[in-house]
Amino acid sequence: MDHTHPGWYPDPSDATRSRYWDGESWTAHVSTGWGAPAGQETDFGRYAPTTGELTAGGMRRVPQLFDDVGRILKRAWWPIVAVSVAVWAAWFVILILVTTAVVDVGRATTAVTLLLDTTQRFPEGRWPASSQQAIEEAFTGVLRPSSVAWFVATIIVLAVGALFASCVQIAAVTRFGADAAAGVPTSWRAGWRSGAVGGLRLLGYALTLTVVTLVVTAALTAVTVAAAGLNVGLAVVVALTGVIALVVVGIWLTGRLVPVLVQVDMGPRALAWSWRATRGHFWAVLGRYLLWSIVAAVVAQTVLAILLLPVSLVTFSATSTPDAGSVTTSLILSLVSLPLSLVVAALTYIGVVPIWRDLTDDPTYRSIDRGDRSAR
Repeated sequence: MDHTHPGWYPDPSDATRSRYWDGESWTAHVSTGWGAPAGQETDFGRYAPTTGELTAGGMRRVPQLFDDVGRILKRAWWPIVAVSVAVWAAWFVILILVTTAVVDVGRATTAVTLLLDTTQRFPEGRWPASSQQAIEEAFTGVLRPSSVAWFVATIIVLAVGALFASCVQIAAVTRFGADAAAGVPTSWRAGWRSGAVGGLRLLGYALTLTVVTLVVTAALTAVTVAAAGLNVGLAVVVALTGVIALVVVGIWLTGRLVPVLVQVDMGPRALAWSWRATRGHFWAVLGRYLLWSIVAAVVAQTVLAILLLPVSLVTFSATSTPDAGSVTTSLILSLVSLPLSLVVAALTYIGVVPIWRDLTDDPTYRSIDRGDRSAR
């Protein structure tokens, strides 16, 4: 049979599996699905969709993106929601424990009550010196660490922990999504394993990108300050040029690296794979990602608005008459609503799965569940 495009097609010698067609002839690469016995060839093609008619950009047509998303939501909505809730519930328990260890809750409540009372008595903001001193004394000792350095270190650890929780959620959700879209039975073990291993890989990429961004931003700030010493107009031009350049680079990297969100589940060197796989598909990948991001944002905001309406009403009522009790109520409600927002964010992640599937007609694959690796 003649096939126009390279990809995975039914094996002429065995209808129960797929074989890779390089555009000219059949290769030795066959697909047998997750959990195939060691020694058999790559199962990467199990996740590659039947290509059919492609667009000029070499991708499936846009409606098939939504077909994949619908298949994911139908087959894997429960494990996606459950793993997201579990990850963020665990994180917020840790957050509360660390917060109570670092902050003297009793002193903090007293200090906040005094601050609110003083604000109500002097709404114009001109506080007597005695009230100012009383507030400063009340806030003394609220933080348990003996030095600011310890407090800053705690904040950094919590920030990295939150980033890791997000990475675990993304990796687990995209693994469930990849399995569901391909018709492979979802596995809790595989999902959690992907969340842990893939999450660590994604965390490494995220931290690297964060450090590079901070360094570049610091350099841009230094150059802007130096330019301001010569000419204010020059400083404005330098700052605007730098910001625009950062935005352009960010968009460019998004189009080239967004499949990493799924590929981290599939093996090491995910960054290199994504860079190679998106070559020639930049606009197609970016366009589909932006399209789904807009759709997911609209759906997520609608869902959250409905689910959080009671929370919003209670919060508004509490903040209209500020006191220690209302502040505590608002804080508790925020802690409840934020995890819900993060769970709904899974909608954005699953939209990357169809994009990744469009790029998986590639016989090089290594699964985190198996040690074997196929050769090209």
